[in-house]
Amino acid sequence: MNDAESKTVTLARSALASERADLDDAVGLISDDEGQTVIASSKIMELLLRVVAARRHLEQVERTPDPRRRSTDALAPRSASPNR
Repeated sequence: MNDAESKTVTLARSALASERADLDDAVGLISDDEGQTVIASSKIMELLLRVVAARRHLEQVERTPDPRRRSTDALAPRSASPNR
């Protein structure tokens, strides 16, 4: 992983951690009385969606190959299938 990729992954991880912290704070304010029905507010749903988006972004940047490098998958010989 080169410097630019490393910084991108670091930023994505930081964004995810921040979104998770915001969601944790909001959920922590919900009353946890036994037997009480709780409905998620639109703010909590928005925070949840932001966490999901941040996680997807992190997964994407972690998977993105360096285009300057040849893919090791493309160069690796395929193993014989044990089912054949």
